[in-house]
Amino acid sequence: MDMQPERAEQLQAIYRYAEWPPGEEGAAIAQDFELPVNALDGWVRTRATRELARDGRTRQRSAWIRSPDDLDPALMVELWSCASPDDARALLLALLGDMQSPVPANRLADPAVGDVAFALGGNSAVLFARGRIVVRLRNGGRTVVDALPAARDIDRVIVGGKR
Repeated sequence: MDMQPERAEQLQAIYRYAEWPPGEEGAAIAQDFELPVNALDGWVRTRATRELARDGRTRQRSAWIRSPDDLDPALMVELWSCASPDDARALLLALLGDMQSPVPANRLADPAVGDVAFALGGNSAVLFARGRIVVRLRNGGRTVVDALPAARDIDRVIVGGKR
């Protein structure tokens, strides 16, 4: 995801990029990290894909529902494995700039997840970086749910390995 320098500067000012803590490489994060099928407590994974993007990042996409009998509510999860923590922060900034909302995402204090995290629409979307991993969770159904508990589950898996 490439971004013009002027746009990057604008987003850095909006999201106070200079105040983001530096990311740590994190020995616990495997180079080929993959989100396990049981990563989200109380959710069932319905589909998952994994692809290598042209920029060298690996992107995983998955859809999650509460029950196989009901497709609503749903969460869409995207997870990128980046080359470095700096690369992860650059991607997080680009994703924040790509959010389609008239209001910027709110930075989560003392981060609730990751090294740096943001939420939009009462936690209906959560984005965070942990080391060289970037995660974006969004609602995918009619019923809007708080995505922060699922983000915490994913962060625990990233830090601690398999669930």
